[in-house]
Amino acid sequence: MGVLGNVQGETVQVGDFNSIAAELKQKGVPQVERNELENIVDELKTASPEQRKGLIRRGTEWLLRNAANIGKLSDTIRTWFEI
Repeated sequence: MGVLGNVQGETVQVGDFNSIAAELKQKGVPQVERNELENIVDELKTASPEQRKGLIRRGTEWLLRNAANIGKLSDTIRTWFEI
């Protein structure tokens, strides 16, 4: 894992859901959506290569559903799902 730039003054760890949880809530992302993203990110940490493909697809779909609400933060999250 590495550090990915700066999001509103805070350093964000790549793949660290906790680093963006408060910002997602502030931007009005519903709890169910935040929980789903957290689950995807947590599962990615130990997923096999085959499982990763499905998780990356789920993460990309999550981004498409929520991009309008989260704005520039979607760029940060998107890097978590790039191969």
